[in-house]
Amino acid sequence: MKKRILVLSVLLFASTNGVSQANWNSFSSETGKFSVNSSGNISESSRTTDKSTSFKITILDGNMSYLISSTHHQNDLESDIDNLLSTSINSFSQSVKGDIISQHDVERGNSKGKYADVLFDEGEVRLAYFVFIKGLYQYQVMAYASKQFYNVEDANRFFRSFKILK
Repeated sequence: MKKRILVLSVLLFASTNGVSQANWNSFSSETGKFSVNSSGNISESSRTTDKSTSFKITILDGNMSYLISSTHHQNDLESDIDNLLSTSINSFSQSVKGDIISQHDVERGNSKGKYADVLFDEGEVRLAYFVFIKGLYQYQVMAYASKQFYNVEDANRFFRSFKILK
């Protein structure tokens, strides 16, 4: 009887936690100048204005959603990088009517960035937000889900796999 309970517990754990770990694939964008590993359905979009060109992917993977936006600006962004990174986090948080729970400086390779943990939708949705600047490019990398379904392990795996291409 104890063996059956143990086997059922292991199977239940594997079925709820292992599904999103399977079938992770590599995605690379020459247009967006980044690569990332993920599972789920990927959709792509782009937008061009007089001042910038943006390339975005969204990934739906069960209860988790991921987004990467890469924006190529006409002017170099690194001259006021600290202010631009902070402005990006604050503007994004305001646009989703979210509360920044924590934030800190990060680096990806030789690219400077910032991280913020944000709660929005009356505290029901958790979003992890990274923003990086390298030369003319700004990268916004996000993972989000309702708090009860937010999978820290999958989000961290996604974030660790994100690479800025030359």
